[in-house]
Amino acid sequence: MTRRLKVLKKAVLFYISRDEPAPPAKGTFARIFGELSVMKGITMANTRTSAKRARQAKKRQARNQTVKTTTRSALSDAITALKQQDLEKAKQAYRNAIRTLSKAASKGAVPAGRASRKISRLTLLAKKMMPTVLPAAKK
Repeated sequence: MTRRLKVLKKAVLFYISRDEPAPPAKGTFARIFGELSVMKGITMANTRTSAKRARQAKKRQARNQTVKTTTRSALSDAITALKQQDLEKAKQAYRNAIRTLSKAASKGAVPAGRASRKISRLTLLAKKMMPTVLPAAKK
């Protein structure tokens, strides 16, 4: 790598570490910045609106990640409670899992079809493992 490219790479890393958009650039600097920003997961916005969209997407991604993590842990807690055959713990965990999956679907963090499928499969598992966990169906 030539000295010029090393200097350019250093400048690009400086801008990436500050988490700010780089100044408009052409040529080698833009190419290196583009490659490094893709590797780091940073977008190089060309306009103010696209920069704002990138910031909004980052916020939404963080919010959705927490919702997905909560949903996953609630689901695994329900499955482990069902496997342990503890009636009260299983009922509580089942209700909590259904609640978090429904909420995640309503917020848009998880697609509605996926949440519905997971709820359905959890219900089938609960009926199979412990029929007393779920109330009897009304006829």
